[in-house]
This record gives sequence, structure tokens and C-alpha cells, in this order.
Amino acid sequence: MKRTLRNRHYRQTMRGYVKRVRTAVEAGDQGGAREQLAEAIKRLDQAVTKGILHRRTASRAISRLTIAVNRIPPTRSAPLTVRIDRGGAGSASVLPRVNRSGRGPTG
Repeated sequence: MKRTLRNRHYRQTMRGYVKRVRTAVEAGDQGGAREQLAEAIKRLDQAVTKGILHRRTASRAISRLTIAVNRIPPTRSAPLTVRIDRGGAGSASVLPRVNRSGRGPTG
């Protein structure tokens, strides 16, 4: 009985967070959806750790939620300004180094 109650709690909590993401997506609130997505991912991973969900089921849910959030068009409250970098003296230090060797972070 204890296990059933614990599992029910984690499952309901997880579903609530997933529902919040879907509600934000339907409302078109990209910022809110991204915040809720981070929390939903955390709860889905927690459900996998507790043995409530299979890892592939959680991965599929995370993937679908992420795709839904990324499909929301960005809201433009202010005009979009673009800065063009022409490669002056300080431009090299602005860009991060890229590690293409696949052996960990650059340093």
C-alpha cells in the first residue's frame, strides 16, 4: 500500500507538470513554456529514477514536449535589433572556442 501511494504521488505530480507545459504551449507563452518544460523534465527524470516510468517513455515525452515548445513563434514586444560584427580587433575574443576533437571541453 505504501508503494502504491508513493507511486501515485510521483505520477500525479509528473502529469501536472506536463499539463502545465501543454497549457503554456496552447496559450503561446514561449517564456512560460520553457520554464515549465525545465521543471517537467526534472519530474520525468525523477519518475524514471523511482521506477515509475521506463526511461524510453520519459525520453519520448521530453522530446515531444521540447518540440512543442520550440514550435511556439517568438513574441516580439520590441522591434528586433541585429548587430552585425564586421570582425574588428576585439571580435576574436567574443566568440567561444569550438572543440571539434570530441575530447571534452576546450581549455
